[in-house]
Amino acid sequence: MSFRSLLSIASLTAFVTIMAIGYVVLPEPLRTSVTLSALALFGGAVSFLILSPLFVYPPSGNADAGHVASIGTKGAILAVTLGASILTLLLAVTGYDRIAWGMIVATVGGFIVANLAFAKVPEFVDQAAERTSSASERSLWQTQVKLLIAEVNDAELAKNLSVLYEKLQYSASGQSGSADKINSEIGDSINSLRHLLTVGDCDPNAVHSEIRRVSSLIDQREATLGMARSKA
Repeated sequence: MSFRSLLSIASLTAFVTIMAIGYVVLPEPLRTSVTLSALALFGGAVSFLILSPLFVYPPSGNADAGHVASIGTKGAILAVTLGASILTLLLAVTGYDRIAWGMIVATVGGFIVANLAFAKVPEFVDQAAERTSSASERSLWQTQVKLLIAEVNDAELAKNLSVLYEKLQYSASGQSGSADKINSEIGDSINSLRHLLTVGDCDPNAVHSEIRRVSSLIDQREATLGMARSKA
């Protein structure tokens, strides 16, 4: 049996146990609809608390930056809900029925609203992480090509490298998974270009051929990213 299934069973068992103990302990005059509702609210909050270890489990997708960032928010929502449920139960037991009903509605509504409000936060964090990763990758390529421009003595070669640098500078930001293979090929080709330029007797034809290959890969990357955006 999986860990998720075990926690689900433990959560359900805790809820039933709390309801049973509360029903037995509470004297018959206190077994009102508001008290039992407050008890159910408390049991539900405890059940969610038992399920909280699942918050640290990564999502099914590749990106998990947003999931990790949301753990604190989910924990805060759960803590507030648990505290509010305890206060609601105390109010119901001590006879403040109207206030207790108000707390039940406010707690349940607040829990739903908070989860809906923060539902898209992990996605936004993942998108920001992807843009940052893509920008860092392009910055690395630009830095590598800029260093190569400073090292070459041939004017034509320096000009071609400058054109390549400008092409990289204005290339688009990517999305995770959309152009990973091409990104890897671009990085490998730039490394090959650097190797060709640093050997003692470099072949100009091979160097120009590698520059054209990098330029072609950038064009392929732009086309791939354009198709990914059009499908989004």
